[in-house]
Amino acid sequence: MDPPIAPDRSHPTISPFPASGYGASELLLNVGIWGPAPTKRRDEFVRINRDLEEKLMVLGGMKALYAHTFYTESEFWKVYDREWYDALREKYGATSLPSVYDKVKGDFKAKKGSRDRVLDVRPLGGAYGVLKAVRYRYSAEYRRIRRDSPI
Repeated sequence: MDPPIAPDRSHPTISPFPASGYGASELLLNVGIWGPAPTKRRDEFVRINRDLEEKLMVLGGMKALYAHTFYTESEFWKVYDREWYDALREKYGATSLPSVYDKVKGDFKAKKGSRDRVLDVRPLGGAYGVLKAVRYRYSAEYRRIRRDSPI
């Protein structure tokens, strides 16, 4: 019987975190947890995420940065290679932009407003996202960017 999770070894693994110890010869397993939170209470949601992040640190893993993180800033930079990241930001002139930590840090104290609660109802959130994309496509900013783009 095959294991429930079978790694794909046909492609080399490239890590965006070279100092983390993961390299082309290492196996990297990306596991996603999708769906609604098991609780509506904000403090419980944060606690569940903090427990997961703590377990990942113990196991030498890391959270993929498409998800919010609830690490403190010092915990975050223990997991993700700040020296490498800052050098990359410097190389590409991106130091004036928010850091990756600023982009993915979860808000421990955020309260959802009525608009957010409405957008949590399917398919309203998706429809709202499509509407925003269409509105942007026809905006003056989009036309200016397209006009000035060298591509």
